[in-house]
Amino acid sequence: MKTPEMIKALAENPELMFEHKKGDWKRVVRISNNGYFYLDIYKNDELIPDSLGGGGFNGNVNAEYEWELVRVPVDFMTAIKAYAEGKKIRVVWGSDERIYGTKDKAYPILDNRGEGISVEEILNGVWFVED
Repeated sequence: MKTPEMIKALAENPELMFEHKKGDWKRVVRISNNGYFYLDIYKNDELIPDSLGGGGFNGNVNAEYEWELVRVPVDFMTAIKAYAEGKKIRVVWGSDERIYGTKDKAYPILDNRGEGISVEEILNGVWFVED
């Protein structure tokens, strides 16, 4: 998504984070607890000290940049609670990735292939809540 769409998404859900990567550079935009936009700039995955404290958008963010949502892993119980609240959840286990969509809570939890959650996914999977 482009920069204006990213800003709108952050304003609607301040818990999200987005990143833009170009070569060795990465920009991460987030909203702080007090509601301010923060921009952290990294080179080779090292935070540039000048960007500490949330550098502003003073000529370092282009409106045409493409941004990607930063997926933050959650524990299994957090994922299941989100599922119960009507959100989709995703699990990555080894080279496999499955999405569990929202269904009536009275039915088994099935993934995008029609299969249920495995014990291996519960114990060893990396879980995400899809927004």
